[in-house]
This record gives sequence, structure tokens and C-alpha cells, in this order.
Amino acid sequence: MDDLNFEFAPTGGGDVTGLNDPVTTTFKGNISWTLARESIQNIIDAHDPNSSLPARALYQLEQMKATDLPKLNQLNEILTACRDHNRRDPDAYKFYEAAIYKIQHDSFIKILKVSDYNTVGLTGADDDESGNYFSLMKAVGSTSKSETEGGSFGLGKGAYYAASSFRTIFVSSVYENDKHVFQGKSRLVSFKKDDIWMQGNGSYGLKGQRPVREKRFIPFHFQRDDRGTDIYIIGFEDDKWEQQMVKSVLNFFWYSILQEVVEITVGNTTISSDNLETLLEKYFDKEQADKDDEPNPWPYYLAYTDINHKIYQEKLENLGKVQLFLLQNDNYPKKVAYIRKTGMLIQKKGFGSINAYAGLFVCDDEDGNKILRKMENSKHDEWKSNNATESDLFAAAKGAEKELRDFVGNAVRGMTVKEDAASARVGGLEEYLYLKGDELGDTTQGVSGKPIDGISPHETPPEIGGKRDEIIDMTSVIRKPEVVAREVTKGLIEPGGSPIIKDKEGTRRKIGEGKEGEGEKDIVILKNVKYRTFAVRNSKNEINHILIIKGSPNTHFSVELKAGTDDAFDTVNIVKAEDIEGKEYSFDENFIQGLTINASGRLKLNVKFDTNDRYSLNLTAYENK
Repeated sequence: MDDLNFEFAPTGGGDVTGLNDPVTTTFKGNISWTLARESIQNIIDAHDPNSSLPARALYQLEQMKATDLPKLNQLNEILTACRDHNRRDPDAYKFYEAAIYKIQHDSFIKILKVSDYNTVGLTGADDDESGNYFSLMKAVGSTSKSETEGGSFGLGKGAYYAASSFRTIFVSSVYENDKHVFQGKSRLVSFKKDDIWMQGNGSYGLKGQRPVREKRFIPFHFQRDDRGTDIYIIGFEDDKWEQQMVKSVLNFFWYSILQEVVEITVGNTTISSDNLETLLEKYFDKEQADKDDEPNPWPYYLAYTDINHKIYQEKLENLGKVQLFLLQNDNYPKKVAYIRKTGMLIQKKGFGSINAYAGLFVCDDEDGNKILRKMENSKHDEWKSNNATESDLFAAAKGAEKELRDFVGNAVRGMTVKEDAASARVGGLEEYLYLKGDELGDTTQGVSGKPIDGISPHETPPEIGGKRDEIIDMTSVIRKPEVVAREVTKGLIEPGGSPIIKDKEGTRRKIGEGKEGEGEKDIVILKNVKYRTFAVRNSKNEINHILIIKGSPNTHFSVELKAGTDDAFDTVNIVKAEDIEGKEYSFDENFIQGLTINASGRLKLNVKFDTNDRYSLNLTAYENK
């Protein structure tokens, strides 16, 4: 189509734009790191509500012949005018001189292609202010997103332009009923054309800065078939982009990935819930301190997933239902990471404590997220009520700010209790009164003298939240220690051939496979099997539990799952159990049978129960011979 051109409008006597355009300069620094954060949030917000699959983001570095770029000569003329009419600004002159050199001397231009799938695409007509097209391509300083979605200032798109040596992108999208839209966009400095000052912001497309909406007129290289959006960043020059993007994804979106909200591919690396922990181990050192200039997501990931964490939950007046996960460790930064419904890390804040710890605060309440969104600044890295000054939710934001401070602060302070504090303050734990370790030797015991597996040798304080002494999660009170032993007990072989044991209340439990008529046999409890469990919510609002089990390679075993600990638990009934490859395993009530730890010493299971609740799980492994 011959009438596609770059078009810029006259200023009409208005302001002249320089190089320091706030839309792009907001994102100075490590551009690949920032680009990943901003673009993935946009992709999560664009998830197709009718899709059962997570939103998918794909980053690919391509090369295009310079001569294949649309209207290359015209773009060169515009960049030259930008340079020539900004000679008094050395930074602007240098920037455009470098851009011109690339166009004139490079045979190939590097392009970073940002694609999304299982998304709605750039919806809306040219002038539809509520549509995604208008928000991305036309609006500045405003957004069409709903009150619970991620971006609230409409500035995140600036990261695409900041990553371009030409401050130019091309966008191609497919949306409802196979509709297409294509357009280029440049955010440049003002320049003169025929002695008339022109605006720095212009478009490539039809006359009147309109997009192309017929597929046959879209340049072949930019055509797309699937619903979703491709953004082409022209002149992308970061040689370390892949590593930086992967680290940014892991830092900001590990929770979203774990919850299967989004799946991300950066170059040759795909990041999903299945390999999240493996990639965390590859790109971050567990022992490395978390610093502002060297972030480390490990402490916060473990605060959420480690079985020894403490869970605090409460329904707050303004924010609604919130959760806080805390985990103590001498190497931890004494900070809490904060996220809301989109799953992106927003801020980290420290609270004074004698003990080192890390925490994760989560708010996925609809009304609470509306307030937090208004409290968010343009860089999406803090929540402050002052950011909501112009909002009708300002009063609620002030209340929410205090709720955050009190809820998290009280929980952190509640972790520090003297070892001789009275455990009787914690209702319902009288039978688990603890004695100090030096009175018991090396064994942790209850007052009866009977060893109690899973009891901490130190007093644990009551949880904070709701009523002061209300226990929210039993794993907060009774912790499972690391053990490296085997325990042999006697079991019977029931008719049908399944070994059974009796719990402390005399209930018969099936364990693995056996032969009818064998009578009593040894049942081996594997104490060297380590595990980590956490719950995820899928796109259908269903809660699944992930079990990461580690042990000796080629170990054959069955597991018993309980909600709580060995000595304080609720029975949970399994309705489905499968590994990451989709292999399903047989189960009976709360037992999963026929498991094997592979050569890597690791097994990952996805387990669904007959309720849609989130549990802290205790696992007991039984050897299968």
C-alpha cells in the first residue's frame, strides 16, 4: 500500500519537545530489566478472560534488512531534521547522530519482538478511549485499564521507546473476531519541516495518523495470525538483554509465574511454574544478600513456599483479605516484599526486628486492589497514600496505608518472643507444651516424655491478625525439623493386599502395595525425604497444591498428606495427583501411591483436593519395596 507514511503534526505555535520526554526518560538505566517489568505487566492485564491458559509473553531478537524497514529513507530524513534542529542540546545531537549512522551504515537492524498470546489484543476503534489500542498508541499519562489491573498512569509504554535507538516501534495486533490493526509510532524531539515546527510524536500508517486495519495492507513481516499483539522495538542494542530480562522476570514476577498467571519465554529460556525454582538457582545465589542495586528474590520466594514459614491472614477494613508469609533466617534482609492482584513485586519495606527474616505480603481482594492501584506511583515501585491525592479513594488510601503498617509491623514484632514465654496463651496447644532442650538432651519431647516429631524446641508466639491469640495456621506453631533417618514400624496386610497402619487414634491407614496373607510386615517411613509445598490458583480460580519432593535417586515410595503437622492435622481427600509431565498417580483418600524420585533426586507433583482451599501440608513418605 503506497500511501503508508510517517506523519507528524505541526505544533501550531505550541510547546517544542526536547530529548527528555518524561514518557521515555522515566525508564533510564538498565532498559532490558525495566522493559521486562513494564511489558509483562501489560501482558498480564491483557489476558483473555475466556482462555483457560495463562497469558504468555515471548521475547525474540531478530534482524531485519535495513532496506526492508518501512519508509526507511523518510525516517532517515526525520531523524536528520531532529539532529539539525537540536544542535544546542549536545545530548540530543549525539543521540540522533548515532541513530542516523545506524540507518546509513548498518545493513541489518536489530529488532526486539515482544509478543503475547492468550490475550485480547488491541481492542477498540481509532477513537475508542476505553480500548487497548487507544491506550497504547494515542493516550499519554492516562490509561483505559480497569481499577484492578496493573498500570495506572499509562507511562509504562515508554519503556518500549526507551529501548529503541530510533525511539520508534511498530505494533501489529489481532483482536476480536479476527480483526487486525497495525501502526508505527515514534517519540522524537520536535523538528522543523519547511520552517514549521513539528511535534516530536508521530505515527506510521494512513493519513491522519490512522492505523491500518486490513491484513492485506500490513507489511508482510509484521503480519500476525493469532489473537494477541506483537511489538517491534526498532534498533535494540542491549548485548546482555537475555540475562537481564530473565533476572528481571524472576525478581518481579516469580509469584505470578508460580500461580500460573503468566508464562514467559526470553530468547531460548522459558520460565514457567515447572522450572521456576531451577532458574532461581541458576541466576541467583541463595546466600547472596538482597540489595537495592542487586535484588535477590530468594528470601521472599522461600518465605512463601518454605514449610517453616508463618502465615498471618486478616480481613482489613479497607484492603479486605490480606496474607503475610514470614520466614526467619540469619541471612535474610529484614524486609517484606509487597504484591497485589497482578502478582508483580511493587515494593520492599523493612521493619525492625531482633531476628532476621523475609516476608511476602499479598492482597488479592478486588476492593483492596482498587485502593492499592491508586496508591501506586508511576514507576510501580511504592504504595503511598499521597499518590492517591486526586482520587476519590484518597480517604480509603490513608486508612489502607495505616492498615499495611500495623498489620505487617505487628506480625514482624510478634516473631520475637522470649524462649520462656508462657505457651498457655496459645489456645488449644496445652498438650504440646515444650521443655527446653538442655533438660531433654538432644531429643525434643513433650511433657509426657514421648518424642513428638515436628515440634520446635523453642516457644513460638501467637499469630497476629483478627483476634490477638487466634492461630491462623498450625505450621506457624509446630514446625517440622530436618531429619535424616528411617523409622520402622509394624503394619498389617489387609484383605486386598494393601499394608495398613494405625494412627494415634487407631484409624486404619493404607500404605502402598502389599500381598494378601503376609500378616505383619515392616513399614519403612523415609525420614531423609525433604519436601516443600505451596498452593497456586489457576485461571479457573481453582487451587492446586505443588509438592517438590527431594531424596535419593530411584527411591520408590508412597506419601501421606495432612493439612497441618504430624500432631495437629486435618484429613484432606485427594481427587487428582500428577507430575509435571502429566503422568497421573493412583491415590486413596490422602495417600498417593507408586511414586519414584528420578535420577535428579527430585519429583514435582501437582495435587488437587476435594475442596478449593489453600492448605499448609505435612508429608510422610513410606518406602515401597
